[in-house]
Amino acid sequence: MVGFGWSQEAYAAMIERAATPPDIDWHSVLSGRLSAFERLGRGALLIDARGRVLEFNASVRFGDGLDVVRGYLTTARIADRPALERFLSAVMHGSTHAPAVATTLTLPHKAGLHPLVIDGFACTDAVPTLPGPAAALLLITDLDRRMQVPDAILRSLFGLTTTEARLAHQLADGSSLREASMRLGISEGHARQRLKSVFVKTRTKRQGELVILLTKLGDRGLPPMSSRTLPFGSSSAVGSQVTLCHGLESA
Repeated sequence: MVGFGWSQEAYAAMIERAATPPDIDWHSVLSGRLSAFERLGRGALLIDARGRVLEFNASVRFGDGLDVVRGYLTTARIADRPALERFLSAVMHGSTHAPAVATTLTLPHKAGLHPLVIDGFACTDAVPTLPGPAAALLLITDLDRRMQVPDAILRSLFGLTTTEARLAHQLADGSSLREASMRLGISEGHARQRLKSVFVKTRTKRQGELVILLTKLGDRGLPPMSSRTLPFGSSSAVGSQVTLCHGLESA
């Protein structure tokens, strides 16, 4: 079981053996599309109608919260397994007329102060014509994980210098001005001057506003692209997930 000395590579090999797909084409299609969610900091995995894990992206971490036994999705804590079973049942069988409706599960995990938030989207309406056996898409949000905006984006959007962009990141991560200056190797007075410049360029007035701005940038959706190539977006989750399921029909 992952979390007890198994590597992600070993686990991936186990999943491939357990799933025994009749055609490997769907596997590569799913792998490429799920990886897009990594840009949003979201774990994404697909399961079949029996709860077997078919594919997952690099943001999924098994062994704490969620886990896998013999290729089937489960929870690391035995006490949480009934809740997961009810959740998966609701996702796959809750509504045949509204397959795009998300069902949500909160799952505690040791690595974070907050629970994992898992949103499930049924793909049952597309299963008969899918090249693979995907029945549900699960998206995992780790509330304790911060999405950092690349320095290049801050420089491009607001004209920040490299030092100012790094200072903004430090403050957004919860560091005090003094702590940030020490990590950046500059004096606290210089950091204070840079912070004033950051406020002017980003049109914010205090550190709290700056943090909110960077958080929104970190949570932004992917740029519009062809639904065949990359059918995802962060805010239009329901429509996007259905596009994923149906998009595989002609893949």
